[in-house]
Amino acid sequence: MARAGRSDLEVEGAQSTIRSPARVAWRQFRRNRVALAGAGFILLVVILAIIAPWITPYHYTTLNTANARAKPLTRYVVDEERLAKCHWAGTPLEKACGLFLAGSDALGRDIWSRTVYGARVSLSVAMVASAVSLVIGAIYGAISGYGGGRTDEAMMRLVDFLYAIPGLTLIILLQTYFKALSRQGATGLPGLLIDANNALGGLLFLFIALGALSWLGIARLARGQVLSHKEREYVLAARAVGVSKTRILFRHLLPSTIGPLLVVASLSIPGFIFAEAALSFIGLGVNPPMPSWGAMILEGYPGLRSSPYLVLVPGLALTLLALAFNFVGDALRDAIDPRLHGT
Repeated sequence: MARAGRSDLEVEGAQSTIRSPARVAWRQFRRNRVALAGAGFILLVVILAIIAPWITPYHYTTLNTANARAKPLTRYVVDEERLAKCHWAGTPLEKACGLFLAGSDALGRDIWSRTVYGARVSLSVAMVASAVSLVIGAIYGAISGYGGGRTDEAMMRLVDFLYAIPGLTLIILLQTYFKALSRQGATGLPGLLIDANNALGGLLFLFIALGALSWLGIARLARGQVLSHKEREYVLAARAVGVSKTRILFRHLLPSTIGPLLVVASLSIPGFIFAEAALSFIGLGVNPPMPSWGAMILEGYPGLRSSPYLVLVPGLALTLLALAFNFVGDALRDAIDPRLHGT
């Protein structure tokens, strides 16, 4: 009995030392305080973007030309017509309806409101573009790697060809074409796309332009991961029992290789945020008056010397969000790669 008792204790002790890869990754991730701070900031921005109508005094299109380029914390008189447009009217915050928290732009629009609503654009572009690139790249690369032979050769040569095209140049050309198409009007499927794009404030065509080449790097990585996994024991066992190639690919190989792909997708998010801001800065981003941090910087930089807050507020928001995603991506890479923490 004593032996049995000791054996049970040994088994329980051995089981307690067994940790799943997800728990090991989470334990490693939460040790990085900078990454936790970045994740907290991202969560805060997401919450602010969701509840934007409740934490901003006015809609981002509300004009107040009588108080253009007002400095932060400037108070002004609110008439009944303007008070009716204030989100905080009839609440304890009603007095703040006559206060520019972060100043106003050249048209008298509240910068705090436009910055918070602009977070929706940056987050939407970052999440959708990275998700699309992850899905397309993972599936394309996995099929290429698992298919092998001529299939792999043909698919990878297409990737090499697309890699030879300058990415930013193609994005600018696509956005220029989409803008011209929207102005001219169209019928059929292009017309439906234009209507959907206008309803989204120009985001649909922006998603298409950014997603045109963003999946190439993930496709190459997915192919390499599948090539290293497809001859392992669990794949050979699945083949031996007659599992179909499609099931092996999507139920076994892709889940086993998704970790590095998620890391690459997370690290690409800051690039998408800056790409959207750059396109908006040169007038090829979202449609006015949809607020974008890049467009706000474009509108504010002519008055940079006299009114630096016009650029400082959206620029600081853009920088902090990109840094937060970088910190989280780096920590996620360190947590998922077992070679970096000896597990």
